[in-house]
Amino acid sequence: MVFIFSLVYYITMQKEYERLIELRETLGITQSEMAKGIGVSKQYFSRVEKGKTELSKHKVIELCSKYQVSLNWLLKDIGNVFIKDGDKPRVRVKILQITVG
Repeated sequence: MVFIFSLVYYITMQKEYERLIELRETLGITQSEMAKGIGVSKQYFSRVEKGKTELSKHKVIELCSKYQVSLNWLLKDIGNVFIKDGDKPRVRVKILQITVG
C-alpha cells in the first residue's frame, strides 16, 4: 500500500526545474530575463530548466526574493506560488559572501 502511494506521489510530483519553467511562463518573461534577474547566464539558466544542473542555494533564495515566490512551493511543491504580503517572514536573511584568498 505504501509503495503504491509513493509511486503515485512520485509520478504526480512536479520537479523543481518544471516549476521554474511554470514560474517563468506565469511571469511572462524569457529565460534571458530571468537569468539576468538572478545573475546567471542564459545558457546556464537554460540548463537548469532542462534539469541538467541545479541553481545554487544562494540563487534559489535570490530568485524567490526577487519574484516574491514561496521557497516551499519552488523546492517542494507545497502551498501557493507567490508570497502574499501577510505571508512574508518578519526576519530578513542577509547572505554574506566571504572570499578566502
